[in-house]
Amino acid sequence: MRKENFVPIVIIAMAIAFVFVSVMVFLSNGNAQWVKRKLRVGGIILGFIAILNGCKHEEDIITCYLVGPPAPDNVYFSGQHNDTISVKLSQSLKLQGTLSGPTSKNYSFSISDSSNNSLYKDEIRADDSVFNEDYEYITLTLNKDIPTGTFSISFYKCKTNKQKNIDLIQKGVIKIEN
Repeated sequence: MRKENFVPIVIIAMAIAFVFVSVMVFLSNGNAQWVKRKLRVGGIILGFIAILNGCKHEEDIITCYLVGPPAPDNVYFSGQHNDTISVKLSQSLKLQGTLSGPTSKNYSFSISDSSNNSLYKDEIRADDSVFNEDYEYITLTLNKDIPTGTFSISFYKCKTNKQKNIDLIQKGVIKIEN
């Protein structure tokens, strides 16, 4: 017998057994043995249904609950703690991260000092060249001449030359060390 046919038959049989035991509890005026059997059958039904509905495998995500859509335009980088990104220029000029829920075809970033003077701007690149997935792996490339220190970093859903506050999606802090 195939699994698709077996599961409904078992559930129907358990439901019939539960109804029968419930009637016997009623007819026996709450006899302890029948109540015990009713609880046992009910527990088996709940356990069986929990196993069936528990963990679902969809698109390489295994979860025991429904996953909501990703937050739109949320940027995260490895080495990020809260809103602070730490970078060591001696190790790499590239920052690897993810962008969840992209809503634009172009993304950019800007690094500014405490006086809001722009130190560096560039495009954010999707590793597969297109922002078309729920979660995109992204790369930022920093200029080797960027100064060390703690600066503000802003992420925009537009090209570098069109950055405006209306396109700002996230702000954070970038700590650049040698």
